[in-house]
Amino acid sequence: MSAEQWFEDHASAVYSYILMQVRNRHTAEELTQETFVKVVEKAHQFDGRAAVKTWIFRIAYTTTLNYYRKKHPLTHYFDKDFHLFSSHPSSEEMAELNAQESEFYEALRRLKKSQ
Repeated sequence: MSAEQWFEDHASAVYSYILMQVRNRHTAEELTQETFVKVVEKAHQFDGRAAVKTWIFRIAYTTTLNYYRKKHPLTHYFDKDFHLFSSHPSSEEMAELNAQESEFYEALRRLKKSQ
């Protein structure tokens, strides 16, 4: 089956999935297009161990995740979304964010030493 057929079969479902994640039609359209560009680029890597739909949705998931990582690089990593650019976090949220940030950098430091 060709990547064009995969698009015809799965684009609507991928768009719906991404729209649920980003809640913006324009962004969902762009990420759906980006997903299928990656599908075409990586079609030769599909080995059939999973269903085509599963493989495509994994690409959609990763594409959407990367979108959020680029949009909010640090806040995406942490457990809570503090909306740092639209409001001020409470003292408790700031303390939690600082603790998570410290844990993140400590883990990063340990990772660099072990390599």
